[in-house]
Amino acid sequence: MSRIFQDGLELGRPSFGTHTSENYSGGLWLVSGYSAASRFGRVGVNTSVVRSGDYSLRCHTNTTVTYTPHARARRYLGEYDDLFIRVYFYPGSYATTDIIQLLDSNFATLLRLRLTSTGDLQIYDANNAQIGNMATFLPVGTWGQIEARLKVDEVSGLIEVKIDGESLFYYSGDTRGSKAANCSWLRIGIINGINVDRDFYFDDVAVNDVVDDGSGNDTWCGPGEILLLKPKANGDINEWTQSNETYQNWEMVNEVPHDGDDTYTYSDAFDEKDTYKTEELQVDKGLTPIESVSRVKAVQICFTGRWEGAGADILPFIRSGGVNEEGTKKVVGSSYHRLWYDMFSVNPFTGNAWNFDTVDALQVGAEHKMRGEEE
Repeated sequence: MSRIFQDGLELGRPSFGTHTSENYSGGLWLVSGYSAASRFGRVGVNTSVVRSGDYSLRCHTNTTVTYTPHARARRYLGEYDDLFIRVYFYPGSYATTDIIQLLDSNFATLLRLRLTSTGDLQIYDANNAQIGNMATFLPVGTWGQIEARLKVDEVSGLIEVKIDGESLFYYSGDTRGSKAANCSWLRIGIINGINVDRDFYFDDVAVNDVVDDGSGNDTWCGPGEILLLKPKANGDINEWTQSNETYQNWEMVNEVPHDGDDTYTYSDAFDEKDTYKTEELQVDKGLTPIESVSRVKAVQICFTGRWEGAGADILPFIRSGGVNEEGTKKVVGSSYHRLWYDMFSVNPFTGNAWNFDTVDALQVGAEHKMRGEEE
């Protein structure tokens, strides 16, 4: 693949799991808010300070505790030795703390981007040595586009950092130190630091590797917005059953955040499928195509589900022109404990980059699969 991961926090805060009202539990990230019960370290989706769409991720702490609070989210990416990340960041205040980290498969830090109390952005390598500093890189109360490239190698490694598209730091040499020869985790939020009030926001996160699959996502992510296209009508195939017969299938799965067993569709037989037409970029989001440039970098299908009575799996897919393109089968549990996603960097039906028309023609679907069945 080329685009590894993307998330604009548009799926909201799931309403399930043990958390306080401002703690974010679930989603596409693994989240920790230190001392969550007393709410001194808090991670939550937010609707008041957003860059695009309806939500951003808010990470905030205060000074009323005697230990250092954390409020952070991390995402497993796989194992890569060369990748590009983009994170939009909004500081509500300045405080000395790591805000972005790239970690190896053993959770050892390979790259740290650290905000200071004066608004500088410091860069630390795998040996925990400061190798760069960007003075007052972003004003308080402003969204900034932070991008970084990390190539992990003890001899020919690379680190480059861009702010709002401008390259402001470049380093070549040892970027591995004594760590594993891979980058596996992206972590954002308030990480370590001292006991001060901190209020940070993150949005429109994207990660690319260097594989050329024809999508153009084998280099810097560049500017972008991540939008949610919810189901808005039934698709071609309707083999699942709605939990409330008064409504159509698509109306059972279009709420944000999801409401668990209040509204849902279900299947009692293996290999049953259900499909949904989604909102359109042009009609529903009001976007205008640019003929010479594809503005769609990747399509990602996200869903949640659970089994009841016996183990079962769910196979997500996209559908266009009467043809299905399958994602990867997901092993679901007995509760709505997480969200899953599948990424399509290029249009699998044509082999070309996505455009507005091909995205607007898509349907999304799910198939009920037997646990352990070969695909």
